[in-house]
Amino acid sequence: MDERPTAEYEPLRFKNPPIVEAIIGVDVAPLSDADFEAVRQMAEGLHTGGYKAPTPINLASIQMKLIPGASSAISQDIVHGLQADSVDGRYRARFQRDGFLFSHLGHYESWELFRGEAHRIWNLYADIIGETRVTGFGVRYINKVFVPLEGSLSDYLTCYPILPDDWPTNILESYMRLVMPIENTEGRLTHQHILLAPEKPGFATVILDNDFRYPLSGNINGDHLWSQIDSVRQVKDEYFCRLVTP
Repeated sequence: MDERPTAEYEPLRFKNPPIVEAIIGVDVAPLSDADFEAVRQMAEGLHTGGYKAPTPINLASIQMKLIPGASSAISQDIVHGLQADSVDGRYRARFQRDGFLFSHLGHYESWELFRGEAHRIWNLYADIIGETRVTGFGVRYINKVFVPLEGSLSDYLTCYPILPDDWPTNILESYMRLVMPIENTEGRLTHQHILLAPEKPGFATVILDNDFRYPLSGNINGDHLWSQIDSVRQVKDEYFCRLVTP
């Protein structure tokens, strides 16, 4: 994957972006209990930088014991990670035993602001776990678009479910998921097209969810990782433009 956008690339910008959530994620090799405890202490200290106290992310674990004539099940919650939201509700950081996730919530402003804060918080996590543990990364953009009910979907979108000619066209809900390789890279895109209940009179509400994932191997330093992440900005813009008509 090219580490820098081409000179001809012009970032896609909207006055009112359709983005409801943007996510940068980094996969890492599983952390030891000692490393995770150090991550917990770091997350608790984020309150001095505009974040609330972290809350645990639990995974349920069930152990079954089968004995002739009897059986039993033991259920327990395992703390898989920690979640810390910014005081202003704009950002959400998740520090997990197997990775880091950073979300921009609510009104999206710019890649520069989102990426900058994600990088700042990542550095705190990476200082504890070490950069060489990185195994992959991803960039995900969840867009909500409003399509006029008059006319055809093909007037506004380029990728959507196609119905037989003799079927009614009044669809209440739909879900379509596509997984495909990304052109000229080793990554893959998971695209989800979801029709939600109407939110505005005269318009259908459609989610266009694009998740770009890339594996990494070998010793990865911070500059290389974030150069790779930056290059996905152009990729995600190009794919969004392919999904909608002018």
